[in-house]
Amino acid sequence: MTGDATANGRKSVFISYAAQDRATAQLLALRLQDAGLAVWLDTDIQPGDRWQDVVDRKLQSSDYFIALISAASVNSEHFHNEVMRRDFVRGMSDRSIPIIPILLDDVEVPLQMRDLLYLDFRADPRSAMEKLVETLAPTIDIDFSTLSPDRFEDLVADLLLSLGHEPQREARFHGREFDIRISFERPDPFGGSTPEEWLIEVKHYSAGRLSVAVMTEFAHLAMMARGENTRISLVTSSQVTSAARQVVDKAPIRLVEGVELKRILLAQPDLLRKYFGQRLK
Repeated sequence: MTGDATANGRKSVFISYAAQDRATAQLLALRLQDAGLAVWLDTDIQPGDRWQDVVDRKLQSSDYFIALISAASVNSEHFHNEVMRRDFVRGMSDRSIPIIPILLDDVEVPLQMRDLLYLDFRADPRSAMEKLVETLAPTIDIDFSTLSPDRFEDLVADLLLSLGHEPQREARFHGREFDIRISFERPDPFGGSTPEEWLIEVKHYSAGRLSVAVMTEFAHLAMMARGENTRISLVTSSQVTSAARQVVDKAPIRLVEGVELKRILLAQPDLLRKYFGQRLK
């Protein structure tokens, strides 16, 4: 069963997997379909269709992209060509399509996806699958434009709190005021710990993308923070321009764009209900 989410109002999910994991992919697809989502697998390609054309079309119309990470997929040339390219991950971000990696085996998450939070299906796949269904099935419309700038900042602070940190509002660094500060002890290789401080700026945009000028300012601050056990992070409801992204690549900035923030929030149903619950579909 497949579905056109645009036509029937359902959210759509694209599942990418290695051939050896087809049974798991089909089981996951059936469970998501039972929960009311439209799911697409490459087994749905019809005779006479051009495989790459169909895949590209389905990707562009998907709301979520799930990648099954296993011993088979990390060694699959086809899977790497389809999913593991750096430009693919960025392309999904540019199109505001959250990527949800699912770990099936005891393998390293591919480099291109190591900055993405993943779901772990290894120990208890049934419970992990139900958690995925719980977050996707309500089809909450995560629309940051419905939040005021202050409310968006509250959301980011609550998210950090739910991830085990104690956010402090407002901090200064080299004359620049930041919205949130967190401090924690980072383990070192010898069993000790090193204090680390993160200064986080929250930028809420109802429209448009972060400019080169904004990113250049934060790149300068991030370079000054080197050697002070201080990291600079920028969390935005928007995306950055391609030119601004080139600035990010050259500076030690932890950038969380809108599409990545949405993906992280998918694992926080309580926050989704608190900030977007009235937009359940």
